[in-house]
Amino acid sequence: MTSYSKEVIADLVAGTLPWPQTRRVMSAYKDDDRFFKYVAVLQDRVGWKDPRAFTLKTMPARVRSTPNPHAAMNDRPCRLEALLELADRHAREGLGDAPWPPHYRKQKGEPARVQPSRRRTSKHPLVEIARSGKKADALAGVERWKARHPEAAAHLQPADVLVDAMRGRFHTWTRIRINLQHVPEDLRPPQEALDPDETPDDWANVSGERPRRTPSRARKGS
Repeated sequence: MTSYSKEVIADLVAGTLPWPQTRRVMSAYKDDDRFFKYVAVLQDRVGWKDPRAFTLKTMPARVRSTPNPHAAMNDRPCRLEALLELADRHAREGLGDAPWPPHYRKQKGEPARVQPSRRRTSKHPLVEIARSGKKADALAGVERWKARHPEAAAHLQPADVLVDAMRGRFHTWTRIRINLQHVPEDLRPPQEALDPDETPDDWANVSGERPRRTPSRARKGS
């Protein structure tokens, strides 16, 4: 896990950190002491050391003594084309979106939300082939994959086709991966787009707020 100095955090708070580094800092998992660096940087920006002096009565003087950071905002109007082009270039280069907060639905193209130190790493060369609510549709995707890569498919053994029943909120769905350990390295196909890619969304037809889990009787009585 990357640790950033107080000077870098100060530039981040001031908005003077270059954008590529800002993206790296904000996208990475937070190091343990970053919160305390934020506090130290913000403490340096105020004229008192006692937090109890930071009240509604002292705030007007603080505002009057600090230049308005947005005073010249309208003097340099900008357009969004450069930002949109940057987003498209990042997408082409494989620099995807940062992980979303855990209470949001999984977004398309979003990287894994698990911390790198806890992320599972496979010991075998696996490629994911299909995701579908119906097992038959996922197996049909495997057959299409074999038709596209006959040389690799000829080296597969029955145990190399991994069929997983994944548990959703209300239903199970099927994920199929292929272990390429018996396929020579020069014949191993890269990871391709899933076919089919139909991960069921159990909330798609649910209107309103998501229902909250009812506490068990044991928890109610505790």
